[in-house]
Amino acid sequence: MADRAKKISELTAANSAANTDYLLIVTNTAGTAVTKRINFANAAASVFGVGCNTTLSIGAANVSGAFVYSGNATTRLGVNTQVGTAGSNGSIYLSTAGKIYLKVAATGTAATDWQRVTTTSVD
Repeated sequence: MADRAKKISELTAANSAANTDYLLIVTNTAGTAVTKRINFANAAASVFGVGCNTTLSIGAANVSGAFVYSGNATTRLGVNTQVGTAGSNGSIYLSTAGKIYLKVAATGTAATDWQRVTTTSVD
């Protein structure tokens, strides 16, 4: 039987990514879409705005099952609305508004599940 191209859904799933691993992206989705590759370090830098010098696991691949989420929520209720009950305690949510939230409980209530990370001193 001749070799054939595989659908993405037919590929073996990965549980983590090294900085040199490739991700598939589609650019110019509003016009003529183009499929390209990007390495994980550049993708992480693009999404999080910082460079990655070590492997970054996003999703359930890490030991604790914690997730890293991002979105535009600016309140605990907004985070809970976007994320729902997914992720274990220790999951973090990075808001495009510059706020960081940490999941500390799994009650299904925004006021107790997600707490905003704050600081009172200059680091």
